[in-house]
Amino acid sequence: MPALATYIVVNSDFDNIISVDGYIEPLNSVTVSCPRYVDGTILSIVEDGAFVEAGDTLCVLEDKSLLEEYQWVETELKNAEMDLEKIKADQALQYALLEAEVKNNEAETQIANLDSLQLKFNSSNQRRIKELELQITLIQKNKLQKRFKSLAIIQQSEIRGQELQIQRLKNRLETAQGRINEMTIKSPVSGMIIIAKHFITQKKMTVGDPVWNNMPIIIIPANKDLKVKIDASEESFKRISETNNVEYTFDAMPDNKAWGKIVKKSPVGRPVKENSKVKIFEIEASVDSFSTLPEPGFTCNCEILLKRVKDTIVIPQVAVFEQDSMKVVYVIKPNGFELRQVQTGLSSPKEIIITKGLHRKEKITLSKPDAEFIIKRTVFKIKKKGTVPSGKTKKK
Repeated sequence: MPALATYIVVNSDFDNIISVDGYIEPLNSVTVSCPRYVDGTILSIVEDGAFVEAGDTLCVLEDKSLLEEYQWVETELKNAEMDLEKIKADQALQYALLEAEVKNNEAETQIANLDSLQLKFNSSNQRRIKELELQITLIQKNKLQKRFKSLAIIQQSEIRGQELQIQRLKNRLETAQGRINEMTIKSPVSGMIIIAKHFITQKKMTVGDPVWNNMPIIIIPANKDLKVKIDASEESFKRISETNNVEYTFDAMPDNKAWGKIVKKSPVGRPVKENSKVKIFEIEASVDSFSTLPEPGFTCNCEILLKRVKDTIVIPQVAVFEQDSMKVVYVIKPNGFELRQVQTGLSSPKEIIITKGLHRKEKITLSKPDAEFIIKRTVFKIKKKGTVPSGKTKKK
């Protein structure tokens, strides 16, 4: 009889566990995000895990479109200010020309008044002509006075309109300057730095990464309370339930362990990368106890306990085989192997529960023996109405 790997059947607890990756985050924290209306890139960023004081520079961003807008508004403002000076110069010239006309009219009026003193020595026709000339001079004087008043109003309105345009441009320039200043991000509090993961790459943000409106860039823990963020595949997400127990181990702390529970499942997944149909779902778990307090930002392996069945027959998955649409195992006998049908229950990637067909202390193989060494076959009888099913034994 060939030597095969074997397993002795015993009663034990069955644990159905999913293993996924996660990372430690502070439960309460201050999130530093990309300013509103910014669509730019990271020029510099503080080191992950560094300790900063309130007011320290955390990150410097660049938004080329914002810089272009600032330069355009600055140029427009200079042009508007130059236009205002030109308008004032043109108005001064108009005022001077009109003032000259007024003075000329005053001189003509005085001359006409002097000529009117001699009217009694002129003929009636000459007197009539002089009187009409005087009337014309007076009419012209009234027109000039009205133009003088109108010019002042028009010039004041034109200057006011240009000044309003300049003020609007100054306001826009001030707003753009404020937004540029916001791209040098300062720390609002003192604490340890945790660089956030980028939405697209799912890696910690670094120089050159694109950022936009309100995207989290840096997290600063407010206290030592922790949680674990887990990114699960859709298949794993469906199997995990809230309140499932979790055990954590850490690459950076091999001897450390922590324990907690699933507390929150995000109902909406996100693509693993741009335009991908494959989605990942975010799960949040608590950290209720630990051997040593892990640091925020540490990655961890999360063993999520989906189901536990106590004191039952559990065997390795590799010991169960398919045979004629049946689940079978190979039980070791003194002079060969017995092919025996079994009934299975809950299973995990490594283990499976046997609900019928095996007993404690029996020895089974972990690989399929050759057909020539199978001396016995045991399968379930087809259940008939009113009868109790029993095993059927057939010797080869």
